[in-house]
Amino acid sequence: MRTFELYFRYALTGVVVAATYWVLTTFLAHASPAPDWSVSAFAFTAAVCLQYVMHAKYTFRSKAAHVSQSGKFVLSVFLGYLISFTVTGFAGPYFGLPIEISAAIVVIALPIMNFLLFSLWVFRK
Repeated sequence: MRTFELYFRYALTGVVVAATYWVLTTFLAHASPAPDWSVSAFAFTAAVCLQYVMHAKYTFRSKAAHVSQSGKFVLSVFLGYLISFTVTGFAGPYFGLPIEISAAIVVIALPIMNFLLFSLWVFRK
């Protein structure tokens, strides 16, 4: 697969997953009595499931068994969560960064980190 095509598929998957999270979160926040944190957690879980399927089938066109790559995928997502939490909850405040800057660091760093993990480890052919 050509590099540009792979980057395009990766970016398109990212946009679809982010949009899915946003639509689910905003719809459920207004349509259900559930607290925002639980709505967000549900939407995040649904988006991560979609992300796995899209990256496995569309982005990287993996033929590996789901058992072998799904665990790696979950670990990668968990690592991203820890990095996000660390940057916005500890490092940003420690260095006096506003939350907007901390969040921007996460938004830039995580897709790069995920691409490397997904292409070199999770969905490696």
